[in-house]
Amino acid sequence: MKKLILLLLLSFSVFAEETDLTKIKDDKLRDVIIEEKKIKIERDKLELEKDQMDFKQDKLEAEIEYLQTLKRKRQLENELKKEVDNVTYLDDPITNTSITITDRKIVFPEEIDDGTGNFISDQIAFFNRQSNKPIFLIMDVCYGGSVSEGEIILTAIKSSRSKIYIIVKQIAASMCAIIAGHNKHSYTLPNAIILHHQLSGYSRGNTSEQESDAQFTREWEERLLTPIAIKMGITYKEFIKQMYKNSPKGDWTIFGDQAVKLKWIKDKVTTIVDISITKKVEQFQMQQKPMFKFKSNKPYNIYWIKRK
Repeated sequence: MKKLILLLLLSFSVFAEETDLTKIKDDKLRDVIIEEKKIKIERDKLELEKDQMDFKQDKLEAEIEYLQTLKRKRQLENELKKEVDNVTYLDDPITNTSITITDRKIVFPEEIDDGTGNFISDQIAFFNRQSNKPIFLIMDVCYGGSVSEGEIILTAIKSSRSKIYIIVKQIAASMCAIIAGHNKHSYTLPNAIILHHQLSGYSRGNTSEQESDAQFTREWEERLLTPIAIKMGITYKEFIKQMYKNSPKGDWTIFGDQAVKLKWIKDKVTTIVDISITKKVEQFQMQQKPMFKFKSNKPYNIYWIKRK
């Protein structure tokens, strides 16, 4: 009965805010109304504190988001500082003794191994699909390698609708020197090294098989060396004699400016302007590789390499 009376009293408390407590004669009802008001005040305080905390949290999150946006903005600005504007493609990259290289460039690997021919020819095909602007084949340190793979590269160069400029920066030896020598637009730095020698290979089988392989190797050598010999104004056989005249091992090695005089290379350049580098290089990593590591199961895959 007492609980029912209390519930009835509480039901009347909704009118507490509009009720004049002095007019309430019932002490219990007045106490209930007063208690309700206290509870409401405390509840309002808690709601206010919660709203204040939510506001502060929203403000902090907004500040964090602003700082993150500012940080990202600065990162993008720093990244932009490391990059330059778009590349301008020149129809003629040669100016006096300077050559300007664009991002239509292919860096020649150190070794011409299985797959190198298709790798280079596919890139040439891609650039030809883009436009007929010059393509640049960069020979930094190139020791030579597979003759058959080199023949794929030579075919791709001859078939290209865009002019292909070969630039020898440090070393072009053996099959790499052959490729540079066949190209119409080959250039070298004066102190780069160019090396020509006879084709190197191996043969297995009986005497007849080895004789046949040697004859085939000699014919391939003649086909590749003859165009360079003609440019020099001599015959293929005279070219071979000159190799051993200039080196006991037959490794005829000369500097780039001398190679130009012998017509191994079209001309020399003293300055390379590389506008293909549009992004700053952050770190240099040394790569240590063996000079020669050729593994091939191809028949007649003869390697034209610089001997140790």
